[in-house]
Amino acid sequence: MSEAGGEQHLRSKTFRALQTLKQHRGHAGGEGVLLQQEAQHKKGLFGGKQSHWWTLFMRLRGRPFPIWPWSIYIAYVAVVVVLCMYFWYKPANGIPYSDDYTTRQMWQLSKTDSMISFIGIAVFLLLGFRNTQAYMRWDRGNQEFRDMVGNLNEAGSGLAMELLPGKPDVCRELLWWLATIAESVKLAVREADADDVADVATLLPPRQAEAFEQPGLTPQQRIWHVIYTFKGRCKLLDSKAADRPLGYVAYNIGSILRIYNTPMPFGYIAHLRIFLFFWLACLPWYFVTQFRWHSFIWCSLIGYAVLGVEEVATEVEQPFGTQFNDLPLDAITGGLMDNLELYLGYVHAAEAGSHASVDEEGEQKSEGDDSLDKTGNEAV
Repeated sequence: MSEAGGEQHLRSKTFRALQTLKQHRGHAGGEGVLLQQEAQHKKGLFGGKQSHWWTLFMRLRGRPFPIWPWSIYIAYVAVVVVLCMYFWYKPANGIPYSDDYTTRQMWQLSKTDSMISFIGIAVFLLLGFRNTQAYMRWDRGNQEFRDMVGNLNEAGSGLAMELLPGKPDVCRELLWWLATIAESVKLAVREADADDVADVATLLPPRQAEAFEQPGLTPQQRIWHVIYTFKGRCKLLDSKAADRPLGYVAYNIGSILRIYNTPMPFGYIAHLRIFLFFWLACLPWYFVTQFRWHSFIWCSLIGYAVLGVEEVATEVEQPFGTQFNDLPLDAITGGLMDNLELYLGYVHAAEAGSHASVDEEGEQKSEGDDSLDKTGNEAV
């Protein structure tokens, strides 16, 4: 294969790799954010801004379903209700289950309302704190990841402006390294498999791709390996266009990894769940004195509501996964890939222009030689 043909093959391979990374091989995550963003651009029924009631209220996917905790709680409520109604709430004067007569046990159970109220206050204070902290982690992760992508984009534009006039081939290679940095961070926080690592490695030169795919490297080691190599390339070229953005990128990556590697404190979650357990356990014993058989329905609904809020907090406190309520990392990095494709287009145009100018100079030189030969022949 000729040198020109090899370069063209490498270019097409890189563009295919970028397109593959934007399509994201079956990954999911962040559909809830994208769904609400799409709904914001739709008009309401009377032409005004839509309130998203239909989008949010009628959609089942994305809602919390704490299947195991809720199923266990439903079974517990059923046992309590049946126990109370069959053994403690007995018929009196031949009138079965009359509201005029209650046994002493049921009367004593009705006095648990004060205890339920006090425990409920503590539960909802702790639950509010838990959800606030979980959302703050989600929001901070969103800010740091978007800032990282913005700083990578700034580094790419700076490299394009500095290196395009004289070194378009080097500029192209460094742009690929920037794309690799973004995708390496996403691999680290999503615990990607070997196939995803191989996809990202297609952006790198063969020797560096082999080093990137080493099985002994952890995802976080891959990130710092890529950044270290990128800095080394810039230093050899005496290029400082990416120094400042890359410093910010390193700070953003450190914040992202800190959120990813640091869970919520054990004491908060354990304290909340022990109070939540006691509150939900006491609830059916009081409700059965007020609502009889219907207490099963009300306790089940309240259990789903409270356990669902805790389930959402558990999901969003780690915002970099592939769940419905996580951050749309694919869409965010997809925007960076679009910009890098634009810069690569500039690189290819600069290379085509340089080749055209060389060909033009060669044609002019050959024309000059022909004219000299012609003049010499006429003189003879």
